[in-house]
Order: sequence, then C-alpha cells, then structure tokens
Amino acid sequence: MATIERHSGCEVCGKELLLFKCRYCGKVFCDQHKAPERHNCEGMAEYNKQLAMGTVAKPGVSKVDSPDKVRRPSVFAGMFSKAALAVKVLSVIAVIAASVLAFMLLLGYVESHAPNYSFSIPVSNATGATVVLVDNRSATDPTYASLVAFLNQDKTSNYKYDYPNFTCADFARILHDNAEAAGIRCGFAAIEFDNIPINYSIYDNGAGDFSPPNRSSDTGHGLIAFNTVDRGLVYVDVSSTPDFTNGSSGARIAYVEQGKELNEIDIGWAQSTDYGFYEGYKSTHLDFINDQRAFFSDEAAFNANISAYGGSIPADKQAEIKQEQQDLNSRAADLNTRSFQIGPFYFPQGIVKDVNVYW
Repeated sequence: MATIERHSGCEVCGKELLLFKCRYCGKVFCDQHKAPERHNCEGMAEYNKQLAMGTVAKPGVSKVDSPDKVRRPSVFAGMFSKAALAVKVLSVIAVIAASVLAFMLLLGYVESHAPNYSFSIPVSNATGATVVLVDNRSATDPTYASLVAFLNQDKTSNYKYDYPNFTCADFARILHDNAEAAGIRCGFAAIEFDNIPINYSIYDNGAGDFSPPNRSSDTGHGLIAFNTVDRGLVYVDVSSTPDFTNGSSGARIAYVEQGKELNEIDIGWAQSTDYGFYEGYKSTHLDFINDQRAFFSDEAAFNANISAYGGSIPADKQAEIKQEQQDLNSRAADLNTRSFQIGPFYFPQGIVKDVNVYW
C-alpha cells in the first residue's frame, strides 16, 4: 500500500505553527526557515538551471521528470518575433511616408499662398522656347481708364524687335508680367491666322513710295487680353516692328474678331474697343487714301503739263495754270490737316482663324 506523505511540522525544526510550503522544493517550513537559504533548498539549483534554459518548473516541483517534458520555445514564438519586427519596420516606413507627405503638403500650401507664381502655356516664341508667364494671385480686373493709365507708363514697347530672338510673344510676355506685378489681371492671347492673303494694294496712296509688308498669311501673333470691368475684353499689343514706325510705337488696342482681319489703333486714337469702331476708322483712312491718290495723280498731270510748255507758259494759260496750282496747294494743305485729324493707320496683320487666351 502506498504511503501518504504527511507534514507534521517544519522540515528543519519541527515547529507546527505558521507553516509555509517552499515553491522550489515543495517542502514545508516555519516562518523562520521558509527562505530557501535557511533550509538549504535542494530545488533551488534545479530552478536556476531551468530558468537559464527558459523552462521554469512549476512551484513545488524540484525537477523536471524527463527531457521530453521540458518546455521548448514554440514555433509561433519565432513567428511572433518576426511579425513584431515587420510591424516595427512598417511603422518606420509609415512615419517616413507621412513625413514626406506632410512636407509636400507644406510646400503645396506655401506655393498656393505665394503672391506670385510662374506657369508655362502651350505657346512658343520664334526661337521655339515655351512662353512662361508670372501671375499675381491678388491681381484684379481693371477699369478701362486704369488700364490706359498703366499702358501709358509701361515701357515694354521700348524693347527692340529682333526676329527671331525677340518678337511679339516676348513683348506680350513682358507686358503680361508687368501688368500682373502692378495688380492688373490679364491673359496671353495667341492669335492664329487663316491662310488668306491680305490685299495691301488698297492702301497705296499713289505717292510712289508704297511698300507693303511681306507677311506669311499662315503665321500667328501674340497679344495681351484684359477683361475690363466696364468695356469687357480688350486686346493690347506693344510690339515694336517696322509696321509701326509712322505711329507711336507705344501701346495699341488690337481689334480681334474671328474671320476678320486683325489690326490695331494707337491707344490715344482708340475711342472704342468694339470691332465696329475699327471698321469705321479703316473706312475713314481708305477715303483719305483715295483722296491722296487723286491728288498725286492730278499733281503728276499738272507737272507734266508744265513740262510740256518747256518752261515758258503762254500768256493766255498763265491764269489757268496759276489757279490749278492754287487748287493743288489747297488740297495738299487739306490733306495734311486731315492726316493729323484721323491719326495713324497700320497695315492689317492677317485674317483671324482662332483665338486662345491663357489666363
């Protein structure tokens, strides 16, 4: 028959009051001998060994029964360890990504709130370089009067036209940037011409010095557009070209309408920005040119008649010749006065096929 183990008292002194069971060897001791070092605990060494191996026996067991019962690290423990490392790596990556995103958002915020910003448009100058404009976020649409005041003090037209290094696109770009810097909102107007030649012969006044421009009918032109609050869309040109040597070479109102010729009037003479005003202005100049042509024709006939007399005008013709001379002088004076009254006129630049305004 198996013997039942009984604890009658402290294993060291036999005391039976206030007994405690040792967690390392499983035996019972009094309060004075309960500490392992007070009873030379035989399970302490085994416990320390298992502690070093990572297999700690349950309290009250002095040793492991067999090697098969020793606790070994679980396969899942390694998996959990690798997963923890992966989580840490992903956390670092997430922090870095969040920092980069925050930096990009900050740059975007700064850029979106900067007063000026540059942008390119799908237009090239004569050298093939893309046109880059500078806008002012606080710029506003002007009144026509404030636009005229700005144009009168702007110096863009003082630049020299130099094909292909500095042409209409470059003039327009500088005027655009100057206007935006002055707080005036504007856009770049790219004009495409149709392949229709202009009949410049109607502008020959008969003086014998007519020299029409040599233009390709399928080229384009660069202007600046202003959306004025009182006169609507207004086109402006400040290009300085040989066409404008008889004018001010300053700012000009450009008259743009699809399917019609593009031409310009000096800002001081442009009483209206409507295309109909340009058509009336042109009609006035054509009438003037026709009168010039008639004058030069009559003057040529008069000079030929004088030459026919060989320098000696008959007495009965002298009064008539004198009257003709006075009439020609009067007509010349009238034409000179009218030329100052009607203002300068430029050659049309082409028939407008399409207009694209980049704001």
